[in-house]
Amino acid sequence: MRPDIRQEPHQFQAQVVLQDGKRQDGSRSRRCRGHYSGGKGCRRTRPSRVTLHYHEHRLDEDLDAMHAVQRSRPGNRNIVVKARRRVGRINTSISEQRLRHLFATSEKVCAESIPATARSKREADEAATTPSSTAAPPPDCVDIDEGCTSSSRL
Repeated sequence: MRPDIRQEPHQFQAQVVLQDGKRQDGSRSRRCRGHYSGGKGCRRTRPSRVTLHYHEHRLDEDLDAMHAVQRSRPGNRNIVVKARRRVGRINTSISEQRLRHLFATSEKVCAESIPATARSKREADEAATTPSSTAAPPPDCVDIDEGCTSSSRL
């Protein structure tokens, strides 16, 4: 003989779901658990952002966090370096996103800007490592007895 299996009557009854996604018994419907779906399910309202793009929002938050870490624990270099690295990653992602947008909108300008940017960075690095020949000439020798420069005598 089979054991007697009891099934609760509410399992087979249709559940009445209210407009806000809750059932009459107070539980929430399955499709309304905070996930965004393409259908007409329950959607959460997102708070309005102050910044225009989420990268800027993340950058603002991480800059604030970095400044707070620098003020609160200036001696803990690991935490400060980690916060700076996070800000650098966000700045890099912002520049990459701008480059992607530029490529999508105007490919020719984007293709011309990449080598130009690399060239300017390379020139800046070379200028920083080698002494410049266009630097100001050293000052004239000062005559200690006279108290004036040798070029002023002429």
